[in-house]
Amino acid sequence: MANSTELLKQSNLKLAELVLAQEVALRIEETVAGSVTTTYIGKANPSTLESASFWSLLKIVVTVAGSVTTTVISFPLDGASYPSIKKEFKWDDRAIYTYS
Repeated sequence: MANSTELLKQSNLKLAELVLAQEVALRIEETVAGSVTTTYIGKANPSTLESASFWSLLKIVVTVAGSVTTTVISFPLDGASYPSIKKEFKWDDRAIYTYS
């Protein structure tokens, strides 16, 4: 059985294949701090600047504590404080948004 990190890598590869088929810009950033892996995924139209407010973002946090793995998928909050999947965020600001 594959561990959560391996499953995340497999899903990232599948996502990349979908992106290539749909001709979209994709950014993936993964950081590991101890037992916590945080992954940001951003999608936009081709040639969109990372500083432009035209990105759809999501954040995946995988935490391993002993034999228990917890995965949380969240989206940045929009101006009305609701989670949003719309292309209204900046990739450059992905780490400073509030996610829910």
